[in-house]
Amino acid sequence: MTGTPVSGSASTQVMPASALPPGVSVSALPPGVPAPARLVVPASWLVTHGGVDVAARLAEDRTLANAADGPVLLADDDVVSVAHPVHLDVPEWSEVFADYEILQPLRQLSRDVHALTAQERAATRLDRFDGRKALTVKLLSLERRGWRRSGQGGGYQSRIERDLPAGPGLPGGRTLIADLDPGIMLGVPGEHPEQSLTIWICPAGGGQWPRKPTVPFSAVDQVSASEILRDQGECH
Repeated sequence: MTGTPVSGSASTQVMPASALPPGVSVSALPPGVPAPARLVVPASWLVTHGGVDVAARLAEDRTLANAADGPVLLADDDVVSVAHPVHLDVPEWSEVFADYEILQPLRQLSRDVHALTAQERAATRLDRFDGRKALTVKLLSLERRGWRRSGQGGGYQSRIERDLPAGPGLPGGRTLIADLDPGIMLGVPGEHPEQSLTIWICPAGGGQWPRKPTVPFSAVDQVSASEILRDQGECH
């Protein structure tokens, strides 16, 4: 990769809020703060250049280095983001951080990674949690990770949902929906302590009350899939 060292003007992004603990969002810095100042969080970063991802860390001399301590240069149009472990050689980066005695303030290298099976990717409904009950109180806690309650009617909220990023499978983004049974009672959320979930994808601009889901889970990117399975696994 050609370009400039960290002092370049590459844009900086972060993982979804659900993937970062409170208070560690580097995007909260004032506008205009250059990329180098945003990279002080001891994490593995992902530099995206022309559709190619390169993992890097901020070295002691404030340049970017790969896992072998080789230089990683930034071009002006590169995008720098906090790397999700699905994009990393976790054992390799864990060794690097251990060798330099770097402690992470966020769960990155130790983050649980999950993947959809081939059968789940081909399906239009996620059946991994069929026959298992989710705790209502844990579903409510997902609001801190980017989920929200919806489907209000008859004194109940009948679903939780979260936005999914746009991708090749569905340009324009889409919404992951988890229909709840019996639902969350307004004002008394603990009335029904357990819920059964039906999980499916609503395309951008599509009706949220279809007779039959049509979007396969293969449209979900690896990071989103891992975070969805992590969130729901903790609730069931």
